[in-house]
Amino acid sequence: MNMVQPVKTLNCIGYKCPLPQVQAKEALGQIEDLEIIEIVTTDPDAEKELRKWTGQTGDTYLFNEEKSDHSIHYIQKAIHQNRKEEEKYPKVILNDELKQKDMNDSSFILFDVREEIEFFIGHIPGAVNLPLGEVKDHLTKLNKNQTYYIICRTGNRSDFACHLFAETGFFDVYNVLPGMFEWDGEVE
Repeated sequence: MNMVQPVKTLNCIGYKCPLPQVQAKEALGQIEDLEIIEIVTTDPDAEKELRKWTGQTGDTYLFNEEKSDHSIHYIQKAIHQNRKEEEKYPKVILNDELKQKDMNDSSFILFDVREEIEFFIGHIPGAVNLPLGEVKDHLTKLNKNQTYYIICRTGNRSDFACHLFAETGFFDVYNVLPGMFEWDGEVE
């Protein structure tokens, strides 16, 4: 019998990694040290990815429970002194710099890694929607010599995406900051 008492449950059913990590990062920022969150997911890679991620943050991946159609993962927030600052992706382009670019220029591709509904509500003309949970599946299909600008709402999901690109051998990738939340250029 599970004696763990999570203070927050994250429903990530249907989402692929790294989206559960993004939601966990946000949730851990809202709870006290040593409190526990649970993440409910259907992604078969979740345990491996969450263990890797908590190893980088100093938080503790406690265990998981496998159910017939999902799994539940438990993460305990580290005490403040033991938490590690996540390494931000170093290459960035600011919103104002991106606005100066010709969006019809084929020398770069602008990927918007927000969910489809967010993209549908409003996006930069010429942007291609590639939800964060689908990035890994598409990396092998992309040209590693192409320049990519990656945007999301606030820069967190795009940061995760940029790290995924870099880990796969892409070098000309830039995180667009501060993201769509503060974008004041054209939107369609």
